[in-house]
Amino acid sequence: MGARRTIRLEDYLLAVAEICESSGARAMTGLVADRLQVANGTASMALQTLAQAGWVEHIPYEGVILTDVGERRFQNVLRRQRLIERFLLQTVGEHGLEAAHRQAREIESVVSEELIGLIERFLRNSIQDAENEPQV
Repeated sequence: MGARRTIRLEDYLLAVAEICESSGARAMTGLVADRLQVANGTASMALQTLAQAGWVEHIPYEGVILTDVGERRFQNVLRRQRLIERFLLQTVGEHGLEAAHRQAREIESVVSEELIGLIERFLRNSIQDAENEPQV
């Protein structure tokens, strides 16, 4: 069995966004807890922290929804993950999209903005290189 990874606040943010998107409603604490495989109390404390940070709006017994600030943070995390995914697929693509997605989600929080910029530049240059290749 693999080691259990640390669940970050961004993981809760992603879970809230995914639940709200799929259900069209607020994310209930129990659903967030189930998605992240944590106790309801653990999820409740994390959602309170997100609310204090201004990332979610919490209404007791109705659940949470992303605020504008939370939505921007969610979009930034998602952008970083997608760039890492594309980089992994392009450089070590034999593992497939699912593996790249899982790895990107795991490492996104420890990748610096500087490295994200380098990855973005690498991907942009590789697209330009492909466009400039002679047609056979």
